[in-house]
Amino acid sequence: MARLLCNNELSTLLKESPSEKSSLVLDSLQPPSTWDEVRQHVLHPKASKVIFGSRMFDPKSKSSEKIVTVHDVIKGAMVHLDPLLVYAWIDEEMSDVYSFPLLSQEFCQLLQAAIQKISRMSEQQKKEESQVLAGHRPINLDLIGCGWVNDLVFHLVLRPLTRLLFETELDFRHGYVAGYSANVTSKQAVSRDHLISHTDDSEVTMNVCLGDSFEGGRLRFNGLRGTQEVQNMVGEYEPKRGSAIIHAGRHLHEVTKINSGDRYAYIMWARSWQVRSISCPCCWLNNRNQKNQSCICSPQWN
Repeated sequence: MARLLCNNELSTLLKESPSEKSSLVLDSLQPPSTWDEVRQHVLHPKASKVIFGSRMFDPKSKSSEKIVTVHDVIKGAMVHLDPLLVYAWIDEEMSDVYSFPLLSQEFCQLLQAAIQKISRMSEQQKKEESQVLAGHRPINLDLIGCGWVNDLVFHLVLRPLTRLLFETELDFRHGYVAGYSANVTSKQAVSRDHLISHTDDSEVTMNVCLGDSFEGGRLRFNGLRGTQEVQNMVGEYEPKRGSAIIHAGRHLHEVTKINSGDRYAYIMWARSWQVRSISCPCCWLNNRNQKNQSCICSPQWN
């Protein structure tokens, strides 16, 4: 049965790289130590302009006595982005669905190459008793030594944007890469050619297109689950490499069929335990009335 790789299996795979070129792929995904490295190698220029143009990153600003370091942010330091810069950066594609350029072309290619490499290595390391099939499931970045990507994007971008756009404070993230293709193969880390309509186990979801060249694979949105408009089509979004889209996890959405090529997406589910202490996602998912039925989020459990 296909399953996610555990830490020990991933460590073994990464140590047994058959090619010097392949090992350089993961070496190049080491965490940055300076903001200059983040600007030059990770972020899209427009994202850098907004983030580092905000007052808290301006050494001349009275509101930033000490500029936080990359290490501080990866560890969870609070980041505040200037609203006027943010609103000029993002586009509202449809109701409560926002897009903006986020990652550089270079970084998208590196991350995609790392995912493909791990999937190929997994195929080569099949064992008689236990098959490690990385390409059959989305690959969790925390398990391949790239948890810093999740932490950096979460604290530097998604948390401050969510405060401004959804008035919600996030405190948990889960980031992974999913692959879609017209020619499904686990060697390329692509496990399907479409994704049926669904909602996410998140308050806010971010979806960044990593590439490659493909036709089809649009994100199609309906209304929010639990509302009368849930079955009404809201619109479609065509992914662009390096650009992110964020939306409420309750937003019903699907990935249309890939007609040609390969499509890779870096996806982050973000949650708020403050929201979940009041409104249980399992209840609205199953259309339960929390006032009349027992729930783990109700006072008797908390």
